Amino acid sequence: MLAIYKALIRPHLEYCVQLWNPVAAHGNWATVLELESVQRRFTRLIDEVGTLPYSRRLEILNLTTLAERRIRGDLIEAFKATSGLTDYGSVFVKMPRFQSAPKCHACKKSVYANEELHAVSRLYHKMCFKCMKCEKRLTSGQETEHENEPYCKNCYGKYFGPRGVGGACTAGCLQLQPE
Repeated sequence: MLAIYKALIRPHLEYCVQLWNPVAAHGNWATVLELESVQRRFTRLIDEVGTLPYSRRLEILNLTTLAERRIRGDLIEAFKATSGLTDYGSVFVKMPRFQSAPKCHACKKSVYANEELHAVSRLYHKMCFKCMKCEKRLTSGQETEHENEPYCKNCYGKYFGPRGVGGACTAGCLQLQPE
């Protein structure tokens, strides 16, 4: 009897279930309970377990509820879609692979949208965006740049800012430090 159910009835209850899956919320409970009642009625027909409670019948017959099977099917389809095992065509948005995430300029690890910082024409993690000399953590707009590398304002002034010549200097004797 169980083999008949698994071979002939359950496939009809689960056909393309990922497309029409009834969500158990706001008025859809009737559909969910109606589908489950088919399995509930059929397991009552099996002689040895027909008088036991539904949960116990499922346990003895090694079955799960149809709702659990739909959830499992959803997880399997999600895995296949995100790992590229199934090509759904252009109808569905392709999921980005984790390996294709852009890399941080400082640590060379993947940078995801919630942790990225665009500065000095490069991409950084928020925690990796530091002054090249003193390693003080910077925020966007707080940095100054020299040769596409970020520096805090103090280090930039100290290493690349204008220098005086001689002891007493006026504005006319300032020059940039040669490199």
